[in-house]
Amino acid sequence: MKHLLLWLATVATVVAWAACARPSPTDAGTGTSAATSATASGAATEATPAAAAPADDSAIAPSDADDRARACNVCYAHNWQGGGARGYGSATSAASLDELADTGMGAVSLTAFGWMSSLSSTEIRIARVPGSETFDRMRVDAERARALGLDVMVKPHLWIGHGDWRGDIDPAEDAGGWDAWFDSYEAFILEHARFAASIDAAWFCVGVELVSSTRAHPDRWRALIAAIREVYDGRLVYAANWDEVDHVTFHDALDAVGVQHFAPLAEAPGADFATLRAASQRWLERWSGIAAEVDRPLVLTEVGFMNRAGGAVEPWVWPEHLPDVGSEAGDLEQRTAYLATLDTFGRADAVEQIYWWKWFSDPDTDEEGIVGFSPRGKPAGTVLQSFCAPGDP
Repeated sequence: MKHLLLWLATVATVVAWAACARPSPTDAGTGTSAATSATASGAATEATPAAAAPADDSAIAPSDADDRARACNVCYAHNWQGGGARGYGSATSAASLDELADTGMGAVSLTAFGWMSSLSSTEIRIARVPGSETFDRMRVDAERARALGLDVMVKPHLWIGHGDWRGDIDPAEDAGGWDAWFDSYEAFILEHARFAASIDAAWFCVGVELVSSTRAHPDRWRALIAAIREVYDGRLVYAANWDEVDHVTFHDALDAVGVQHFAPLAEAPGADFATLRAASQRWLERWSGIAAEVDRPLVLTEVGFMNRAGGAVEPWVWPEHLPDVGSEAGDLEQRTAYLATLDTFGRADAVEQIYWWKWFSDPDTDEEGIVGFSPRGKPAGTVLQSFCAPGDP
């Protein structure tokens, strides 16, 4: 009961952190460490317009059906407010899935959660309280999605108490350390793998941004992947944080190299299309090179940009870290980042799928406000709809 009460108290502050990607201090993606600096404090920044972006939403168009299948997929997020009344399995969610199918989307990822009380905990608990993403709720939406012709990925995440990031997990030695943590994680992930098998999910994600564990114990991950294959015969991917991809040594045990793409595309707000596209191309070449080494396709398990000035500078910054800075400059920057990503990753044969973060089960939610990641009703959404519109490319 103590753990349950703590979990309930944490939900309101942690839920939007569920897929938050942490930056590295420096990286080569934009050429200098400045790309990962400065605006995480949340101060509003005056932006210059990204004027070089194509004015016509159809200017970046799919060249063939493969481009559309590659780029037109979304991370489908459960709305937990109001006891999940408009979340997975609801009539609202059914209508939201219908809308996605009508706009030409080909796949959705469904997010389940496990909970840890702290970074040092060795126990992972599945959330089974009203309003959460239960197996029953996900099954309803998975069946709906498949009836609409949408493939499904099941993608379990971990919540950490107090809003800490799962990439920093460090199990306490006096509680059994990593051995105890992996034992608990194996039970958690196998239960979800069996669920994925029961709904005939096309993909199953074996883990998300568990950086400290992949660095410390890659052999345990290989054993875990083998155990998952005993209960699930679909395709497997690990969702590596954008600055973790290079260090994962078990990509070859999986069916794709997965990336949580919240990497910087610019050093300052308002960068033009050419700048964002060039940075996007560098990330594509870096990660597709890793995928080629193990003869696997690349899957962007998440990619997204907040609708704010600076959204392409620090894509990992979450809405609750910022004041409401308005949307005029953000509309343009989010749109330009979508165009740059579509014109690089969206056209690359090395990339099998791109999942955009994110689309809510309640598309009219105000959970993240005008500066949130969802492209719906924004210029970025118009770009995506244009690219994904059913019909001949």
